[in-house]
Amino acid sequence: MELDEVSADDVTDLELRAVVDRSPSSLKSVVAHIAETPEDPLVVPPAFQTSSASERALIAQCIALRLPAFREVDFGGGEFTATEAGPIARAIATDPRLKAVRLRAAAFHGAAVAALLEAMGGGSHCRRLAL
Repeated sequence: MELDEVSADDVTDLELRAVVDRSPSSLKSVVAHIAETPEDPLVVPPAFQTSSASERALIAQCIALRLPAFREVDFGGGEFTATEAGPIARAIATDPRLKAVRLRAAAFHGAAVAALLEAMGGGSHCRRLAL
């Protein structure tokens, strides 16, 4: 494959495999579910809510890589914090495939909302963000 033939989806697949490979065994099933699910909306497995901050960051990175494939991501009954917002805000700000997304959670921390709103500004291709 020529370098100019590599698509954004090819890069995302490689990045997803890297995230799954480096995830701890306790998260393998959660990360694999996110990486492989074709369902929309993406419902994040309940194990996410009891994960440590570093585990949540890894899960959020996986979600961010898949974000263009979903119109909605449901984080369940837990809180959406700045830990999750970081990778998702970067995806909103930089991924041209992402046009609109809805994020659901029981509560959104102020810093998380601020990061998401900041990502929407500037040159973001994402034009609709619903919380």
